[in-house]
Amino acid sequence: MDYNRPLNAVKDNPKVHIGLILVPGIHSGTEKASKSPLLLNPGGPGGSGFMFGLGAGHAIQQLVGALDQDVIGFDPRGILTTT
Repeated sequence: MDYNRPLNAVKDNPKVHIGLILVPGIHSGTEKASKSPLLLNPGGPGGSGFMFGLGAGHAIQQLVGALDQDVIGFDPRGILTTT
């Protein structure tokens, strides 16, 4: 992404798409989301946080002892679901 150029200014690079995944916690009552979701950033280089969240999100909820904890994973630029 060129920060000095507005989005959609060039046909071959119109937008930035960031791959995100939300592994929802088990919420009861009036709560519909975690007050402070857990953001995964597995490092890398080249690692997919999207796939990490998909594969390990529920295990991470159990590990931290909070099944109501929402977990968010993302892919950095140029990785799997981010273009």
